Amino acid sequence: MATQAAPSFVTEKALEKFVVHLKILSPIHIGTREGNLLPMEYLFDGHRVHVVDESKLGRFLIQRNLLDRFVQEALSGQLRRVGLSGFFRNHVRGVDVKSLAPTIAAYSVPGGGPDMSEFRPFVRDGFGKVYLPGTSIKGVLRTAVLYAMLKAERQSAGTSGAHAREGQVAQWIQQLKKAHNKERAKKSLSADLPKDLLQSWQIPGETHEQNRDLLRCLKVRDAYPLNGAVETRVIPIRFLSKKPDGSHDWSQKPRGGGDLVVWAEAVVSGTFVVEVLWDHVLYEKFRKENPQKQLPFNSAALPKEILLLAARMNQDVVNHEKDFYTSKGIPQGGFVKKW
Repeated sequence: MATQAAPSFVTEKALEKFVVHLKILSPIHIGTREGNLLPMEYLFDGHRVHVVDESKLGRFLIQRNLLDRFVQEALSGQLRRVGLSGFFRNHVRGVDVKSLAPTIAAYSVPGGGPDMSEFRPFVRDGFGKVYLPGTSIKGVLRTAVLYAMLKAERQSAGTSGAHAREGQVAQWIQQLKKAHNKERAKKSLSADLPKDLLQSWQIPGETHEQNRDLLRCLKVRDAYPLNGAVETRVIPIRFLSKKPDGSHDWSQKPRGGGDLVVWAEAVVSGTFVVEVLWDHVLYEKFRKENPQKQLPFNSAALPKEILLLAARMNQDVVNHEKDFYTSKGIPQGGFVKKW
């Protein structure tokens, strides 16, 4: 996520509060708990994706005496193959998807494509409003702190020595290659890293790892668009893969038929406002009880320093990607250079 932060300061007793503006600089997607929406859960009219409201759809089907037919085709798998658009074309004479969509849709998003067999919607709150969950934002800041701590370890090793964790990472890679469920393995293999760096702080009376997590001091609220203005779009995501001969190409569908494409609703422009709070009392307790621990930030500038760590991490990622595409001469890199 590429962002720009404009903090302001308010001190409330033990908590220091930042009001931060996050400006979207590149597309960002945060998924929902439900995951993908299938063709029977949305309409595509050639220009926009209309996400179905189940209550509205139910009323429409009852009015048209199509509810039993809808259930039958859903159970047989026919509905998934033809989608809602195909279902209405087959059973509603003279149907116009564009005019029908407002009758059954909860909301509409520009974008999408004719080859879209499913898509991933952006997370919304109970009122249907796009927002950035505080847990997602804190996850970025948490990653930035871990990244800073790992960089500090590398710098302390000097130019002659390897990073102390390189051997550990090599073992993870080998275990991942052998794993049957690679997604589950990705989550579990590196679990020891945050435990070691962030959850090993001593606090009297606290034995659970989560209670000994340094970033208990950091609290992040949900972020909402400034003045309610935000733009989302359903965009295609492709995957650049390295082939055995060292060249690169777009990943292909498992059974052939072209590039592997994931369609996702992404925020493409707008500014979000979020409150970031730091608990100074709890932090001082962590610091007092762990004098031997090396902190990855300047305690006099908290929590501003944590925001700066995120900016430095993102800049390192940008520089790495620029160097990668430039040195390798990969033509596909032209698609991301504008960011």
